[in-house]
Amino acid sequence: KASGGTIYGIYLFNINAAVRYLKVYDIYGRAPVVGTDRPVHTFGIPGATTGGAMIRAFGDGLAMLNGIAIALTTGMADSDTNAVAAGDILVEIDYL
Repeated sequence: KASGGTIYGIYLFNINAAVRYLKVYDIYGRAPVVGTDRPVHTFGIPGATTGGAMIRAFGDGLAMLNGIAIALTTGMADSDTNAVAAGDILVEIDYL
């Protein structure tokens, strides 16, 4: 989202056996530079070959002043740049 907004809920589904990470960035009008830009929130997605899920609701929402951008990585560190395999993760974000 290229302007400020609020995230109200996140649903994440992972079919890889290993934990994966959703990183959320408060960035205006561009994709994040993964490994360089610092995420404001990092969410672990449980791993399971039969499917691991994470559901999170934010009652008052997570305010993002500049914009909403996301990235998926295999590592938790802000500096991690390892991409996840295509088709491993389903991401649904409720936002305004």
